[in-house]
Amino acid sequence: MSGGLPKGWILTPVSNICEQIRGVSYAKDDVLFEPREGHIPLLRANNINGGINFKDLQYVPIEIVSSKQFLQIGDVVLAMSSGSKKVVGKTAPIAVKWNGTFGAFCGVLRPATALNSSYFAFFFQTKEYRNKISELATGTNINNIRAVYFEMIAFPLPPLNEQKRIVAKLDAIMPRIDAVKERLEKIPAILKRFRQSVLTAAVTGKLTEKWREEHPEVENYSHSFSDISCLDENLPRNWVKIKTRYCCSHITKGTTPKNSDFLEAGVPFLKVYNIVNNEINFEYKPQFVSREVHATLLKRSIVYPGAVVMNIVGPPLGKVAIIPEDYPEWNLNQAIAIFRPINVLFNRYLYFVFLEGRCLLEVLIDTRGVVGQSNLSLEQCQNLEIPLPPLDEQKEIVRQVDKLFTLADKVEEHYQKARARVDALAQSVLAKAFRGELVPQNPDDEPAEKLLQRIQEEKTKMEAELKTASRNARETRKNGAKSQRTQPEEKQASEP
Repeated sequence: MSGGLPKGWILTPVSNICEQIRGVSYAKDDVLFEPREGHIPLLRANNINGGINFKDLQYVPIEIVSSKQFLQIGDVVLAMSSGSKKVVGKTAPIAVKWNGTFGAFCGVLRPATALNSSYFAFFFQTKEYRNKISELATGTNINNIRAVYFEMIAFPLPPLNEQKRIVAKLDAIMPRIDAVKERLEKIPAILKRFRQSVLTAAVTGKLTEKWREEHPEVENYSHSFSDISCLDENLPRNWVKIKTRYCCSHITKGTTPKNSDFLEAGVPFLKVYNIVNNEINFEYKPQFVSREVHATLLKRSIVYPGAVVMNIVGPPLGKVAIIPEDYPEWNLNQAIAIFRPINVLFNRYLYFVFLEGRCLLEVLIDTRGVVGQSNLSLEQCQNLEIPLPPLDEQKEIVRQVDKLFTLADKVEEHYQKARARVDALAQSVLAKAFRGELVPQNPDDEPAEKLLQRIQEEKTKMEAELKTASRNARETRKNGAKSQRTQPEEKQASEP
């Protein structure tokens, strides 16, 4: 925390005011993936993210859980180890009685009883805590939290009565901010549904119903494609359903050359990871091949600006993009298919048809059966059936979709700004709370220094009790082992 603290406050390491309890590993045979009588939930690192995610819980027998490992009200559960930098160090308070425990990749910070546990828990929502724990968890010990780190994190400790006043104020403010966040978080799903409904309306003709009424002179395709297309009663009368092989001059896929063929400059070579948000992003891990390799080994997959490309190896399938004009020629690997429309098919209309996804769903049934894999063959790509309106209507469809998508993009931009403002507001309130600026100080409050003394006395007493309990447990186990060794001799002496 930056800046000075009010009179009566004190900075102290987190480790001074809480007990740190590390999670334990349980044998695989003891762990269940569904609830059962006599078992309790086991939290893992992926269940912790500001709150507790109760999905994908595991369960262990209650009799093998030591008393110290049961979660208590006031505990702060911590993700001590994770494969994700975004998860490690995240916390969740235990605010209500919950009969559960925590696994080896978790830990618990159990505040001293003399401390206000809610005030303690709010600290771990602050930006200052997140920044410090992320800083400490970098380097050779990446994605892991060690107990010693909490000796390096300063905790602003106010008088106990002020802690209570701060918590009361936060309890009044934070739920209102959380309610706004909850409403905002519904917007992305709404926008996703909106975009999908626009695409569906586009490829079924509903989006341009009024336009067709105003343009009765638009030529019907049904005669010119009578031998290679079919009519669909669900489509407008001047639309046809046609396979992509008849409206694209070139449908193929790429080839991956040898690693030694890749260069730092030359002809750009695309992989699936270069299709981001249905656009080509060549800034991420750009690779190039020589013009010679491009024109010989990779000749069949030369691709030009304006072509529509789609990944055909998944899951997921259906990542689509239009080749941009950044380079005059491109190439790509075998996981991407190329569609080069002829003059009856507008490339951006085909792009939107693929984005809508219905033509892909019709062939996905044939791709099922291979575990963890969904691939489209070139033949399937060539036989994808797409709805084909007259070219003028295709262009009108693209114009209207672009207009509606631009509107959705603006709403999303406003959402992102609003979410950032709400997040900033929450952090501003928390920062004020832990700087002593959220509620007024009372000079009659007992100084935090005396509170800390009581906490230290409590910790010293608890540590002594733990040592005594551990010593007694060792003696019990020792005496039990000795009794087992002497028992057969006593039995033998009593026998005649």
